[in-house]
Amino acid sequence: MRSGLPDMWDDKLNAWIFHWDFHQVFRDPLHLFDTNIFHPAKTTLAFSENLFGAAIFGFPLYAAGASTLFTANVLMLLGMALSGLAAWALAREITGDAAASLVAGVVYAFAPWRIAQLPHVQFQWGAFLALLLLFLLRSFEEGRRRDAVLFGVFFAWNALTNVHYALFSGLVVALVAVYAALTLEPKVFLRRAAGVALAGAAACVVALPFYLPYRKAAREYGMVRYEPEIEFFSGRPIDFLTAGDQNKLYARLTQKWGKGEGDFFPGVGAVALAIVGWRLLRRETEPPATAERVSRRRRIAARVLDVLILAGVAAAVAAWALHTGTLGPIKVRDRGRVVAIAAGLAVVRLALAFPARSRFASLSDFTRRARAGSRALLFSWIAGLGVLTALGMHTPFYRLLVQSFGSVFRAVRVPGRGITLFHLALGVLAAWGLSLATRRLTPARRWLAVAAALAVVGFEYRAFPIRIFETPEAPAAAYRWVASLRLPERAAIVEWPLGFEIDSEHVFRSTAHWKPLVNGYSGFAPPAYDRLHARLEARPIADDIWGAMRSLDAAVLLFHPCEMGDEAIRRYGAALRRGLRSGAVLPIAEFPREYQGESLPDLAFRIAGSPAFAAPAVGGTPIASTADALALLDVIEERRTAPFGVLQRPDEGETVSAGFQAFGWALDDSGISRITMASDGLAPVECSRPGPFPGVDAIYPKYPETDRSFFACTVPRLPAGPRVLVVEVTGRDGGRTIWRRTVVAGP
Repeated sequence: MRSGLPDMWDDKLNAWIFHWDFHQVFRDPLHLFDTNIFHPAKTTLAFSENLFGAAIFGFPLYAAGASTLFTANVLMLLGMALSGLAAWALAREITGDAAASLVAGVVYAFAPWRIAQLPHVQFQWGAFLALLLLFLLRSFEEGRRRDAVLFGVFFAWNALTNVHYALFSGLVVALVAVYAALTLEPKVFLRRAAGVALAGAAACVVALPFYLPYRKAAREYGMVRYEPEIEFFSGRPIDFLTAGDQNKLYARLTQKWGKGEGDFFPGVGAVALAIVGWRLLRRETEPPATAERVSRRRRIAARVLDVLILAGVAAAVAAWALHTGTLGPIKVRDRGRVVAIAAGLAVVRLALAFPARSRFASLSDFTRRARAGSRALLFSWIAGLGVLTALGMHTPFYRLLVQSFGSVFRAVRVPGRGITLFHLALGVLAAWGLSLATRRLTPARRWLAVAAALAVVGFEYRAFPIRIFETPEAPAAAYRWVASLRLPERAAIVEWPLGFEIDSEHVFRSTAHWKPLVNGYSGFAPPAYDRLHARLEARPIADDIWGAMRSLDAAVLLFHPCEMGDEAIRRYGAALRRGLRSGAVLPIAEFPREYQGESLPDLAFRIAGSPAFAAPAVGGTPIASTADALALLDVIEERRTAPFGVLQRPDEGETVSAGFQAFGWALDDSGISRITMASDGLAPVECSRPGPFPGVDAIYPKYPETDRSFFACTVPRLPAGPRVLVVEVTGRDGGRTIWRRTVVAGP
C-alpha cells in the first residue's frame, strides 16, 4: 500500500488525477481542468479521464494527510470491493438469492480482464454501472419515483467516474428501454419512461460541466481518435481465450494469443453456471400461453421492410462480388455499413411482426413468452451487447456508430473495455444458475455448494500476489525543495529527461509541490510539448533549447541523471555543459536521490532570463560556481557510463588452479577496448573475447559488440592460499569498471 503500484506509468497518472481533484476542488473548483502539467497549456485534465466520481472517496484520506501513493492504492481496492458488492446487489435483485449472488460479485470484480486493467484504476470502479442498471430495472418494473431518482444519481456518478463506462451505460439504458417497451403495456411504459428520462436528463445536467472541457480541448488541440487506433484496440474473438499474464492458472496456456487490452476469458466455472441457469430456467419457467395478435397494417409494413432488407443485402453482395463500390446510381462504399443498417431494419421488422409461420407474433411476444423468462433474455442481450461492444471496429455495428456519431464514440479509445457488460451479465446468469441448482438442498449443504462454487471461480481467477512495481512513498529531496520555492507568477519547472514515459514519474511527484510543470503525461499531449520533446531528442540538442524552454515559462530545470540511460545522459549532459559555459543556465544545488536501485544526485538550475526568485538550497547542497557544476557533471557521467556486465566464474571463495578459465560478459555503450585480469602484484593478462554470451544480445540489442560480449581469462599459477583476482574492463571512451573476486589458489 505504501511501497508500490501495479504499473509504472498509467497508475502514476491516475494517482496524480485523484490528488489533483482534491487539491483543486477546494482551491479553485471553477478551473478544475486547468492542471499544473503541460504548462502553459490549458484544460489539460481533459487529456485523460477526470476520475472525479472515484476521487471523492479519497478526499477524507487526503484531508487527513495520506500520501498520493497510499490513497491511490486504497481507491483501487475500494473500487474492486464496491464493484463486487454492486454486482451482488444486482444479482440478488434478479435471483432473490443473497448467497448465490456472491458469485456475481466475484465474476464482475475479479475476472481476468479486471485484473489485467489494474494499471487503469477507473476500470475497477464498475459499481455505479451495476447500480444504475439495478435501479433502472426497478424503475421500469415497479414505477417508483425513488428508484428513478437513484437511477439518475448512479447514472451521473458513473459518468463522473469513467468516460468509457458512461458511454457503455448509455447503450445499456437504450437496450433496457427497448426491453421495457417490448414487455410493458404502452401506457405504463410511457409513464415510467418519462420518469426515467427526467432522471437521466438531470444526471446529464450534473455531468455536463465535467464533459464540456473535453470538447473544448479537442477543438483547441486537435485531439481526435482515428479509426485505425480504435480498430487496433478493438477485441478479437481469440481474446475470449486469453486470461492475462497475471492469471496463475491459465496464463501459460493462453498468453500465446494475448495482446494489449484483450484478456476477455471469463473462466469455465462462471460460464458453466450460466449455462446451467439458462437450461433450468427454460425447463421450469411457465411463459404466458396467449400470443398477441398482429394487425394487417403491421404485416404489410413488415413485408415492405423485407424488400428493403433484401435489396440492401443484395447490393452489398453484388458490390463484393464485382469488387466495386458503385452499382449504377447506387454507391456501396462500406458493405459493413449496409449490413449493419440491414440488421437494424431486421430488428424493426421483427418488432412489427415475426414471419407468419412462427409461433411468436412479434419481438414483443417473443420477449414476453421466452422459455427462460424475459429477465433471463434481457441479461443474455446485455451479455451480447458487451461482446459486440468489445469487438468494436471488427463488427459493422460498432463501426457504423463510430462513423455516424464520431464525436461521441471516438471518445472511446478502447472498445474492448465494453467486455465489462458481458462480465456483469454473465455474473448475474451464473448466480441464477447456482441458485436454481442448489435450491432443493438443505441449508448446510446449500452453503457448502455455494462455497464450493466460489472456490472454483476464485481458483480460476487467482492472480495474487499481483505484480507490483516499487514506488517510494516519499518524494525525493529535490521535489521537497521545489515545494519550498515561491516562484513568480507563470514561472514553471521543467525536468530532464523529458519524454512521455518518464514524465509519468514527474507528473506523479508534482503532487509534492503543485508548481506549474512543462512536462506531462496523459492520453494526449499539446503541440508545444511535442515540439519541445522533438528538440530534446535531437542529436546533439541545439543551443536554442534554452530559449524554447523560456518561451514555455520554464524558470527551474531539474536534472535527473539516475533516470537516464548512457546515451541520454551524454546528450543532455553535453547540452547542459554548453548552457553552463554560455551562461544560459545557472547552477543552484544538488540533492541526494535513489531511483530504481541507483544513487545519483538530482541537480537544480536556474534558466537565465527567467523572472528572479529566491532559491535557498533547502535539503540540498549549494553548487557554488559554474566550474563546480561542470566538475559534478563529469563525476556523474563517469559513474553512470562505465562498462557493465558480470564476472560469472570463479565464485567468491572458489578454489582455482593454474589454467582455470575465469569468464563472464561485459558491454559498454562505446564498445569494449580491453579486458585484463591481475592478482597480487602479477602483471595483468589480456582476456580473450571469442564470441557472444548467451542471451545478452536479446537483453541489450542496442549496445555495440554484443557478438563479442563473452570474455575468458586464463588464471596463471598463483601462490597457494587466499588470493584476490582483479578483472578490469575498459571502454573505448575510457570508462572503467573493476571487479574483485577472492579465491583460494590450489596446486
